[in-house]
Amino acid sequence: MRVIKAIYLIHKKYKKKKLSFPPPKYFTNGFYYFEIETADGILGYGEISSYVDTKKIRSKIYKNLLPIIKKNDYEISCIEEKLLKNLRKNNDEVDYSIFSAFLQAILDINGKVKKTNSYKLFKGYKKKIKVYASGGVTFEKQNYETLVDEMIQAKEKKFYGWKFRPSTPYLFTDHHLRIKIKPRIDLDKLIKICRKLRNKAGNDFKLMIDLGCRLKRDLQSLKFLEELNELNFFLIEEPFSPNIKEYSFFKSNSNFSLGESFYKMDEFLKFSKLRCIKYLQPDFNRIPIKKLLDHQNKMKKIIIHNWTHSISFYTNINAALILHKCDLIEYSTLKLPNEFNFLKKNFFIKNGFLTLKEKDGLGIEFLENKNFREKKIKML
Repeated sequence: MRVIKAIYLIHKKYKKKKLSFPPPKYFTNGFYYFEIETADGILGYGEISSYVDTKKIRSKIYKNLLPIIKKNDYEISCIEEKLLKNLRKNNDEVDYSIFSAFLQAILDINGKVKKTNSYKLFKGYKKKIKVYASGGVTFEKQNYETLVDEMIQAKEKKFYGWKFRPSTPYLFTDHHLRIKIKPRIDLDKLIKICRKLRNKAGNDFKLMIDLGCRLKRDLQSLKFLEELNELNFFLIEEPFSPNIKEYSFFKSNSNFSLGESFYKMDEFLKFSKLRCIKYLQPDFNRIPIKKLLDHQNKMKKIIIHNWTHSISFYTNINAALILHKCDLIEYSTLKLPNEFNFLKKNFFIKNGFLTLKEKDGLGIEFLENKNFREKKIKML
């Protein structure tokens, strides 16, 4: 089975200036996808992360991806094997994301060829996966009290749990800039809403918080983290930058999680050795599924990171159903503008579980309003 055509698609960026919540990166960067076609006319799709340097995508495709495709005579099975072998330490996150996206598209094609869901191509797959609601984003001057109703709605809809974030300063809506500058969090104000949320949620509902690497390892932050544990928070995501020294300080067990920015296997394995890390959160538009599949027995429990309803979301669902170390996936409850709803809903959520419908491949089907610009890749 050979590739005869490949293009990458750029979803147009969101142009409206005012939003009621801090925009995710894909609002300002757009989405980047591969569409590859076989000689039999089968189409496969894969998504490149919007969080990498998207200006490098085109040049990296021609420099690092296309030579592998040509060298393997456009044969899909050979390309898949070589892409996995050719990811090395000197490859950066753009290379990893490009290769991962192309491998997603191959997995999509493989499912379509076999006329089954892609995850069913793997032994020991699950039929459904636990799912938690992820939202709780506010600007700095907005009232945290609005989060209470959002949490209650997630509980009433029987999600496994609910995750929220500290409020975002208007000048720091960029994810990478927040990590670099670490704008101060009013921890006194934040712990008050944490207490209220726990009181309203009861003891059994899973509460989670994504701190976005914004804490400093000072006394106030350590006391804040202690109280989150006392409040029985299920997951404390990225309290600090993903630096091994920051987390090595903690010698006892904790509910820390991280991994959404990791793209090399040794990062996952290194943090798996720390007692304070309870969960790892890969996103499969940054690292190929098969990389984790081969090493999952050496890893902590996996909760798949997911912040969109796009192609990578369907890849992540398939990955969650394949990996035996994973029994939970994130589901974004952000109310997206209409132009970001361009896929048919080929899944359903019931009683805290997410199930894919019976669809060939990854489960991706486009609506009519594909808002894309095409960039053709010269294959010959």
